[in-house]
Amino acid sequence: VVAGPGGMGLLSLQLAKAAGATVVVTGAQPDEERLKTALSLGADRVVNVAREDLKALLWEMTRGEGADVYIEASGAPASARTGLEVTRRRGQYLQLGLPGAPFEIDMAKIAYREIQVMGTLGQKWTAWERGLKLLATGQVVTEPLITDIFPLTEWERAFARFRAKEGIKIALTPVKQG
Repeated sequence: VVAGPGGMGLLSLQLAKAAGATVVVTGAQPDEERLKTALSLGADRVVNVAREDLKALLWEMTRGEGADVYIEASGAPASARTGLEVTRRRGQYLQLGLPGAPFEIDMAKIAYREIQVMGTLGQKWTAWERGLKLLATGQVVTEPLITDIFPLTEWERAFARFRAKEGIKIALTPVKQG
């Protein structure tokens, strides 16, 4: 499961697909367009958690086992809590999204189900070669992720789109002088 169809979530989707995984991407009500992008990038299923029960879907897909891997890419506390609910016994949970503030989780879910919990906020230089190969072979594409390009002078408009969760990655470009 990849929770959060933003830029990092959609890249995670592609990496999981390149590794041979069946991938479910989740999002909330404002993520409808991003969930469509997830489907176009190879998601096997998308779930709007405001309208559909992720746990019920996963239980059906996995015969009650849960997700092998849960990648939390949204930074939302509710998504993190859901991840610990739907990750299978001895599964892996990766916190990729950055929450805006500390929040509570039930550590007993981690202990009783022996879930491996990891965090990440960077990369190893050794990953660059593999990443470049995935880009070169088309297993990972970045073009659909850059949805808007604004001149630097229109930064306020770009930030407004970002705050409204419109688009995926919004780029600012320098303005030529003279």
